[in-house]
Amino acid sequence: MKGLSTKNLALAYDGTPIIHDLNLAIPTGQITALVGANGCGKSTLLRGLARLLKPRGGAVYLNSTSILQLSTKEVAQQLGILPSSSSRTRRVNSTGFSSTRALSLSKLVATVVSTR
Repeated sequence: MKGLSTKNLALAYDGTPIIHDLNLAIPTGQITALVGANGCGKSTLLRGLARLLKPRGGAVYLNSTSILQLSTKEVAQQLGILPSSSSRTRRVNSTGFSSTRALSLSKLVATVVSTR
């Protein structure tokens, strides 16, 4: 499959499970927003997808190849992850959303781009 995907992904911090047995498919060239309550695992998921947090179980795949088998350069050429910033939150907030909703909507955005 082209894009970013997980199979039975499990992520944890200091032995505390955060994400359990997640199967996910993000197609190439699409923008995918992760929206949820504070503390539900959005940032943890993005850290796992970007190889910043080693999976406790399962795997992350980029264009059907385990992301752990790819070089940093190969991953950087195909994957972009853009966390929200305070200026992005202010921009969304100025459109009239309540602050809580603005924070939820702008919390995290992941984009998968493949040149192959």
